Amino acid sequence: MKKTLALIAFTGLLALTLASCGSDDDKKDEPTPPSRLTLESVTDTETGARIVFEIYLDNDSSTIYVYNAVITANGLTTAPMNVRVNAPCKGDNEGKVFTYSGTGLIPQVQRGSIYTPQSSLVVTDFTCVVNTIAKTYSTQFDCLGKHYSKSGALK
Repeated sequence: MKKTLALIAFTGLLALTLASCGSDDDKKDEPTPPSRLTLESVTDTETGARIVFEIYLDNDSSTIYVYNAVITANGLTTAPMNVRVNAPCKGDNEGKVFTYSGTGLIPQVQRGSIYTPQSSLVVTDFTCVVNTIAKTYSTQFDCLGKHYSKSGALK
């Protein structure tokens, strides 16, 4: 009887051991591709301005942050401010060159820790091309009746 119980116990233990050695544990999890790409411009040495491009790879709209932006129009110059603009953005087939475009965009200006829409600063004819291979960007738009353009290097 003892030999039979020992044989049953041994068989059960062997079955449990073999069942736990399935091939599911050996599979590596596939890495999850990023859903967002963040690129930063080189800081302008004169103004301290820098641009951060936050590109959402899983939808058609992305965000551009401009830190220490200064706007000059109609003889007036603003104090440096942080500005955020959400704009439609499309990537090329390889995901290396991204193009923002839009008109009637309402920028948001940072007040404390909150970004507030500024309908008086409507951005029109906005285009921006970000090239992750050449590590460059170029942008142009109209705001307050003035045309702005800027290009530069990415870090």
